[in-house]
Amino acid sequence: MIDTGSDCSLAPGPTPAAGITPAAPGAARLDRLFRNSRRAGRLNPLRRLIERRPGAAAAAPAPAQAPALAVEESAVAPLRLEPDEVRRRVAELPPLPQAALRALATLRSEEATLASVAVELACDASLTARVLRLANSPFYGVSNRVVSTRDAVQLVGRRTLESMLTLAAVASQFEAGPSPAFDPGSFWRHALGSAIAARGLARGHGIDEDQAFVAGLLHNIGLLAMRAYFPQALESLVLHARARDLEISAVEAELGMTPHAEVGAWIAAHWNFPPAVTRAIACHHQPARAAPADAGLTACVHVANAIVHALDLARLPDDMVPLVDVAAWQRVVLPDPVFASLFDEVEVGVDSLAAALEV
Repeated sequence: MIDTGSDCSLAPGPTPAAGITPAAPGAARLDRLFRNSRRAGRLNPLRRLIERRPGAAAAAPAPAQAPALAVEESAVAPLRLEPDEVRRRVAELPPLPQAALRALATLRSEEATLASVAVELACDASLTARVLRLANSPFYGVSNRVVSTRDAVQLVGRRTLESMLTLAAVASQFEAGPSPAFDPGSFWRHALGSAIAARGLARGHGIDEDQAFVAGLLHNIGLLAMRAYFPQALESLVLHARARDLEISAVEAELGMTPHAEVGAWIAAHWNFPPAVTRAIACHHQPARAAPADAGLTACVHVANAIVHALDLARLPDDMVPLVDVAAWQRVVLPDPVFASLFDEVEVGVDSLAAALEV
């Protein structure tokens, strides 16, 4: 029986550089990651796929589990946020950086050349540095040989460049708040992995790949906003979920809190991302709620989110793989060999892009 839950042909990507070998989680770690399914008495379809990967059955030690919290559950009960207050803070978000927006607009223009994109990027030193780091990352196999923005743009390509600019633009809008339980590095690794996985799933089913990448990248952006504007609420939410060994979305639903998926959708709408992307963010834990027109895109993000948890890319001791909605899984399922290739692409892409983008 496949997991259920209320939580809303693959073209090759860049060739991984020699010497980069994805590492599969060990058997003990897999048992820990898939404990959600075991408790629910359901078979997660991703477990079988992960177990077939080289090294997955090895008795590799699991990362140290999070220490038991010396607090009562009630002591870390999540702080409730009034939806109106959250909406007000979202409405006050500044616009995305003009340099990034100009480069994105140029990228999306059918008449624009990559050379013209390079000219736009050259006006912003920070964006130029990011593009050069990305082009010289092991993901592209030409480390330290790309020295000009024009060459970097040509190597990286439109799709990856657009994704990088989106990440850079969004990340720059949120200042870190005092929330020690929230790990920003793990957050961005998960976001990048979800973006790559969602794009691969979309590619295999004729769904808009670019929208899938952006929706995957931003599906948890509501948590980043909470860290910036409501850090105490986020801290108590994370600690409460950890104390009860639950997903954050489950705690939100149980306590009637404003879901981070809904907050993320408000942010995406505020920044004028495509409506389909906004709706996919809103329903990524509850894909059954998606309208028929958005079902495919939402399923891509929902399953991609589970894939990244299953691959253990966030490197969090208390991580767990969420239950997978049956209909969403069936909508985007791929042949086993294609899934295997996608898993490799996700792992290599996350390691290289996270290092290149310094997130």
